[in-house]
This record gives sequence, C-alpha cells and structure tokens, in this order.
Amino acid sequence: MKKLTYLLFLFISFVITAQEKTEYFAKISFENHIIKNNEQNICFISFSLPYNQLVFVKEDSHFLSGFSVSFEIFDDNGFVKREYGDFKVTTENYESTNSDSFYGTGYTKIILQNKKYSIKPFLSLNNTNLTLPCNPINLDLSNKLDSLLFMPIAITKVKGGLALLNEGNKIKYEEDNSSLLFLFYNRPESVDIKISQKNLIVYSETIKPQLAGAIKYQFEDNSINLSTDTSFSNYSLFLLNNVNRFIDEGDFKAEININGNSLNYLLKSEWITKPKSLNYPEIVIAALGVILPQDTIYKLNRIKDEDFYSKAKELFFNKFPSKSKFNKQFNEFFTRVDYAEINYRSLKAKLGVESDRGIIYIKYGAPDSINRDYRARDDISEIWNYKGLNKTFIFTDKTGTGDYVLVR
Repeated sequence: MKKLTYLLFLFISFVITAQEKTEYFAKISFENHIIKNNEQNICFISFSLPYNQLVFVKEDSHFLSGFSVSFEIFDDNGFVKREYGDFKVTTENYESTNSDSFYGTGYTKIILQNKKYSIKPFLSLNNTNLTLPCNPINLDLSNKLDSLLFMPIAITKVKGGLALLNEGNKIKYEEDNSSLLFLFYNRPESVDIKISQKNLIVYSETIKPQLAGAIKYQFEDNSINLSTDTSFSNYSLFLLNNVNRFIDEGDFKAEININGNSLNYLLKSEWITKPKSLNYPEIVIAALGVILPQDTIYKLNRIKDEDFYSKAKELFFNKFPSKSKFNKQFNEFFTRVDYAEINYRSLKAKLGVESDRGIIYIKYGAPDSINRDYRARDDISEIWNYKGLNKTFIFTDKTGTGDYVLVR
C-alpha cells in the first residue's frame, strides 16, 4: 500500500506539472543497439526497472507484477508508428519486491529507415492505472559510418554464454564479470581500440574481430541473452573480456579507429551494488579507524569533501592491494560495515561500527554460530564462535538497551 501511494503521488506530480513542463519517469533505464540490414535498421531497445518501482500482488505463494512499455516513433514528418511490449514479473520472496537490486527486464525490436527519429517511451504498471512518460530516445540513422554502427555493448557472463547487462549500457564495476562487445560492419581486418580514464590510457590494442555475424537477442528467465547471428555475414564481433582489470568506477572513453575513421564513445562504469556506508564520511572514518593507524585517520579527516572518497579508497588499496581495479576486499569490508550499521547501533553506540559487536564483525565477518545466555532480564550475553579462526567472543548487555560490551 505504501508503494502504491508513492506511485500515485508520482503520477499526480506528473499531471500537475504537465502544463508547464513534461516530467519524465527516470527509474527505468533504456539502451538501444542497432543492426544495419541493407537499407533498414533493426533497432533493439532494452529496458530494466527495479522491483521496488513495481506493484506486486500476492497469489498463493508467489508475488506477481509486471509492466508494459509502448514506444511512439516520430521522424521529421511526424508520427510514424507505435510499438508495444508486455512483461511479467514473478518472485517468491517478499523482501525482493522492495529491492532496488532486482529488475524486471525486456526488449522491443523496431525496424527503422535511414532517418532521424525521436522515440517517446511510455511505461504502464500492472496492478495500477498508471501510465508514465519516460525520457525520449533520439536516434540519427541518416549518416552512419560503414565500419561501426553503434557504441560498444556492456555485457556480463552467464551460465552458457553472454547476457546484456541492461543498465543503460553502463559497465558494472564488480568482480571480473563485465565485458565490452564490439560489433563491426563490413568486417574490417583490424581495429584500433583505445580506452582512457582520468586522463590516462588504460587499454590500447590493435585487434582482429574474432567471430563472423551479428548479435541475436533471446529473452529467458528475466535475462536478455546474446548469441551470434551468422545470417548477418557482413558483420564481425570482438569481445573484450573482464574490463574491470583496468577500468575503475566512473566515466571512461572508448576510441575506435577503423581504416582511418575514428569514433569516440563516452561510457560509464558504475558500482551498482556499492555499499551505502561509503556515502557517509563519518562512518567511513570510523570503519577505517579499525584497521588503519590513527595518524592516517587524522589526515583523512582533513581531506576536502570532493576528494574524500578517492583518498579513503586509496588508503585502503595501499594496505590491501588488488590486481584488478575492483578490490574484492574493499567491497567485503564495507559490506560488513553496512551490516554493522543496520544491526549494531544502540543508545550508546550511535554508529554500529563503533560498537564492540560492530568492530568484531567488520574485522572477522559473520560468526559461525551465535548463542545467547539469558541470566536475567537485564543481563544478556552473546557468544560468537569462529571455528575456522579458533576464536570466541563474549558480549554482555547489562542495561537491556542493546549496549553489548565485549567482556572476553
């Protein structure tokens, strides 16, 4: 009910402001990929919408939702046509219905000519009467180079092959699972690829496309899987694997040079599952104080706000180096910090990472077992056992307020 009220508020806001300015629903992300076929263009528009933006209803042991997306297509002469797709979402887990980490996904295939287009998407949510306008998609297909038709495609490895990341063509900053797929027209013999980030060249190679064919989309289990479509014999593919080896989070540029023609694409690597505690300097400082010397923490305290995150990251990476730009230990550490902030705050410990249980948790992770001893109403003990480390910690709360103190 709370989610439905929020969505109704969004819709009312759209209606109120419609006469002054169109307000677009921004929680859904789109990306488009185009395959040229003679004088036509096959345009695949994919989209993803977080579960917490959907309205679910319970049916037996399942929670059901869904949405539809319609595209109104215009060229310079006016309205051309409308395309439509309907997509179902099912989950058995109530918690996931409120998650921003699970997505409803889909794609629509549209045939376009060699023209300029403005495509206006509209989102309709199942179990409501809401239809929301989304950001327009502008495509210029009137003047494309023969060798490269569109920007590199962000993909991920899945069991049995490859799948579209479908995050607005953003690379996921994560552990060795994001790659870039390049699709070339007229099958060039060699291509120069240069990737730069923060004014540094992080990748530069002359490559030879590996596979003949274009890409084929297949929707399966809420994922858009990709395979090679060999019916397009005038295309070739190149897969640049595990780009998180050299691409950090943030903006980066890909420069493609084919037969003297150069194209530049601005792309983004985004840490989609970034621990939320990293957004709060006070929590970051308290957490790093558990593993770094106090004089280092003192210096970090004096860093300007705009430089704080990069400096904190640098200090951690110096202590715990990583071969990849994505540091698994950094992710694990601050994932523990998130957990400590949610579970171990108390009246005395305003920050969970400053509590005794929080400090032990971020140092050693989740214990193998937790036992509780209720001696009296205001005398409770927790015994944490770490079998692999051969360690046991005992915390006692003698106030009944959740202030657990490490006693042994």
